[in-house]
Parts: sequence; C-alpha cells; structure tokens
Amino acid sequence: MLPRFAVGPLAVILTVHCAWPGHARAEGPRVIVPEAAKTVSRAFERMRPTLELRGANIDRDHVIATLCGAGGAAPCITLRLGDPDVGCAGDVAGPWCLTFLDGAPRPEIASVVREALATNDGAPVWTKLVALQPPDLPEDRAPGAPSSATPPIAGLTPALAARFTGVLVIPPLAGAMAAGLARKRLRRWMRGATPVFVTALAAPVLATLAALAAPVGLWDALLGALSMGAAFLFVGHAAMAQRGVRLTLIASCVVSAALAEGAVRVLLPKPPAVSPAADQRFFLRPRLRDRGRATFAPNFGKEFVCAVVYDDWGFPEHDPQTLVPREFVAPPGHARRVLHIGDSMIWGAGVQPTDTFPARLGALEPESLHVNAGVPAIGPDGYLALARRWLPVLRPELVVVSLFAGNDLIELDSPYPCCEWGPLLAYDGPAPSLRCPTARGLESRSLALEWLRSTSPPPYLLRTTAAVSAFSAYATAAFLQPERHAPTIGEDVTLAHLGSIVAALRDESRTQGAELAVVVLPLRASLASPSPRATVGFQTGASMVDIARRQHVLVLDAWDLLEAESRARGVDPLFADAVHLSRAGHEIVAAWLHRNLPAATIPRDVDAGSP
Repeated sequence: MLPRFAVGPLAVILTVHCAWPGHARAEGPRVIVPEAAKTVSRAFERMRPTLELRGANIDRDHVIATLCGAGGAAPCITLRLGDPDVGCAGDVAGPWCLTFLDGAPRPEIASVVREALATNDGAPVWTKLVALQPPDLPEDRAPGAPSSATPPIAGLTPALAARFTGVLVIPPLAGAMAAGLARKRLRRWMRGATPVFVTALAAPVLATLAALAAPVGLWDALLGALSMGAAFLFVGHAAMAQRGVRLTLIASCVVSAALAEGAVRVLLPKPPAVSPAADQRFFLRPRLRDRGRATFAPNFGKEFVCAVVYDDWGFPEHDPQTLVPREFVAPPGHARRVLHIGDSMIWGAGVQPTDTFPARLGALEPESLHVNAGVPAIGPDGYLALARRWLPVLRPELVVVSLFAGNDLIELDSPYPCCEWGPLLAYDGPAPSLRCPTARGLESRSLALEWLRSTSPPPYLLRTTAAVSAFSAYATAAFLQPERHAPTIGEDVTLAHLGSIVAALRDESRTQGAELAVVVLPLRASLASPSPRATVGFQTGASMVDIARRQHVLVLDAWDLLEAESRARGVDPLFADAVHLSRAGHEIVAAWLHRNLPAATIPRDVDAGSP
C-alpha cells in the first residue's frame, strides 16, 4: 500500500502524463511573391487559344482562376494553384500544385493547363514567411486574425493563463476568506450538517443572481458558486481541522480526476474536436465582434435578428462586417446584386470576412455585388425575417439562402428574446408571419433565466482545457450536442415549416424581381464518418434538399462536392473547427457556386427540380 504522502505527487504526475499534449514545431509557411502575378499571367497566356481567362484571384498562398474554352469550344473550369511542398493532393506542374476544383476536365484540356504551368520562365514564385507574430499574441488582436505561431501547451498565452487562473482561484479564495470570518464569529455553527445544508442552498441562489447580473454563462456562475462553497466548507468546517483529513480529501480529488481522464482516453475513441483554448471567452458580451472566436459561447445572433426586425430593439455589439440592412449603402458600378443569407457558415466563423465564399464570389465576379447578410446562430425563420428587411433595401437579382444540415432544423422555431422567449414566426396564414407584431421582451425573471439557461455555453474551465483533456472535450460536447433524430418527410412539423419558409422566400424574392437559389451545406462530422451517407447529418441534409426542391426553386447540394474533396485531401483542411469551413473550404464552395449560380436566374415558370 502506498504511503499517504505519496498519493498526491503520484496523482499529479499521472494527471500531467494523461493531459500533456504532444507538440511538434511547425516550419513557417511559404507565400507567393508579389512579382508572381506576372508569372501567373504569362502562364494563362500560354493556354490560349484553347482556354481564355475569365477571372482570377491571387491570395498570399494560392491562386483561384476560372478559364473557359474560346468560343464555347470547351466548358469552363476552375482551378487552384497552391504550394507543391504543402500536402499537394493534385498534380505538380512547375512551381504549382494544380487542383481542378470541379473535377478533372477532358484530357486534352488538362494537358494544355499542365504544360502552360510547367514551363519555367525563371521568375521566383514562392518565398518563406519570415515575420511571424509572437506566440503570446494579445487577446485584443484584430477580430478573427489567426495566430501564426502555435504557443506551447495548446494555445496557452499569458492572457489566457491569467484568465484561467482568475476563474480557477478567485471563487475558492473568496470562499476561504468568508470561512475565516465565519470561524471567528460563528464557530459553534461551523460543525455538523448545518453549514453543508446552508452552502448547498446558497450556491445555486448566488449562481442565478450572478448570471442575471453579470455577462457570464449560467454554468460558469454555478461552477464558481460551487467552488466558493467547497472552499468555504474546506477551510471553515470543523471536520476539516485535521491536516490529514484535508490532505486525504485533496489527494482523493486529484486521483479521481486522473483516473477519469485516463479511463476516457483508454476506453473511448478520439475526443471531439474543439476550438483552441485561446478562442474561448469567459465574459460573453462582445461575442459578435470577435469574428471566428468563442465558438461555444452564444453570439447573440437572435438578438441581432430582433434588432433588424424590430426598430425599437437595440443592437448587440457586433463587428462592422455584420451588416445592418437599414444602414447599408450599395457601392455603385455593379451590373448584378446577389444577396446571401445564412448563419455562421456563410458569416465566416473562423476565417476573415474576405475569406468567406460570398466574398470569394465577389472576387471571381467583379461585375456582381455579393452581399453577405449572414448572422451566426440563427435558423431558417431568422433567414426569412432578414430577407424581408434586405430585399427592399438591396433589390437584388438573386437571393442565395444557405441551409446548414448541422443545426438549421434545430434552430428553426427555437425561442427568440424579442417574442417572449417563443418562436419568431407563426404559420397560421398563407405565408409565415411574425408571431409578435411588436417586440415583447423577457419581462419576467423566469423568462430571463430560461433564456440564460438555453444560451449559456459549457463551463469555461471545460472549454479551455478541452484541447488537452479528453474528459473535458467529451464533457463540452455533452453540453453542446442535444440528441435529435433525423426528421422524416411528411411526419415532422419542422420540415413543413421549412417548406413554408422556402416558399415565402421564393414568392417574396420574385415580388422584388429576384430569383431564389437554396444551397445546402453538409456537417463536418458526417463527412468524417466511416459511413458518411448513413449518418443523421446526411439524412437531414437530404430531407432539406427534398423539401426545398418541392418549392420549385434551384437547389444546390454541396454534399457531393465536399465529400469528394474530403476523400481527396481529408476533412481537416476543409474546416476551421468542428463545424465551420476553413478558408480552403470557402474557396472550394465559392468556385463551385461560381459555376452553378448563374443558372439560378431561370424563367419563373420552370421547375428547377435538380441542380
């Protein structure tokens, strides 16, 4: 049997061994030199007369270009030119990794492209990126700017360490100080069950009051209150007066945590992917302004929709790229206007605003104005409410609504804070209408508490340790992934409501002189599954595609596209996190939509049953 003094150190060693991540130092990336624009232009010139350049976008580490056969002799193709030294999944042609984003073209066309790119004119193309940002990047960096160097210990920065320590230490310290006062003045009450009972009652009350008054999640407030109560009992209760009892209790807690972590790592599969620790927030107010961050924190998307729909509902804090229709002024000089509506999948969580697929489409189609009106964490009911405000302002020729198989059906008809914490829409008329003609807020404490419970993220300590702890990753996922079976066509009222919303979007777009196209985006977890088409995510997406096609609009299902890309290069390069597309994923979708969206402007009496 181990001596008691050895239990604590052994448990600490075991915990560190289980939780410490492997860490490999990555070499800096290569970027395209500015002079390479001339090299690219000469390569495209060599493809003539077989192919003519339609449009190109040169980014710092790749080129996206669309080329078409002269006089329509060959169909248009979209290609990506990347660094051949970084996991090239295509063909190496000269200084480029060549990937045909829409599938391989005819052999003679592919040969012309490869030969033109392989011809070496001696000009430099790639260079090393030397000026990397330091690993201790401050928390107030530019919104959405990714860290270019990986700090040690899974994103631990001084700012993150300070926040983590504060969350971990301040509540127990306050409880210990309160216990010190109680021992002096209430010594005879600090024994038996009385202090335990009082603490158990006080903790949830304090947590509720803290969550209602401060910008923190309910679970964080509850964890803080419990840790404060535990410290109060640990320091102040008469049963803890003996040093041996205290050491035994501490050692037991540490050993239990280590055993739980070890059991999860040994018995369960690879834990779910989570955002880096540096991307998490304890305080929840400025969430929209931090683009791509605080993935698990609520982002007030519904409050933003409320502010768009009801003029007297104040806007939450948001970044300048989250557009407000009544403040929007369209820049002149565009022959066509395209309105994109969706959730964080098009808004661009995890990427810069210029990297979203609406922005990429704007680069590929300079004659068209692509307006990204996406708002995170809303569903199709929010899309319809936004479209009704955007259509008379923008007067687009095309409206593109992006449905997401991950959570759009879950978000549909979920509670809104501006309609007494109930659904936003009513479906008792010929078209969906606002259930609340005027804004009705959370007047009662019970409604406010219900809203807070529903929107609170998992505890901050779980979110920040999920990258290094399998137990924390699974616990975080348990907070975030409510069970939901795939809806069945004709049997789920949610799908019927989705059909009503798509029909209303179609009719109201046409009233304003626009056509509607529906894009269905797949769930990463489904693409990564060993049997992707047997997953709930695939079935949900297929149901959404079917419902939208029944409304006689053009439907573009991105499943086949991203399934093929994930097989060719893996799922990880396509996604920035467990849900959202990466910059490469947005590029692929943009190139695909560039090929397919022009067909969305169809005669209004044509049934676009298949894309």
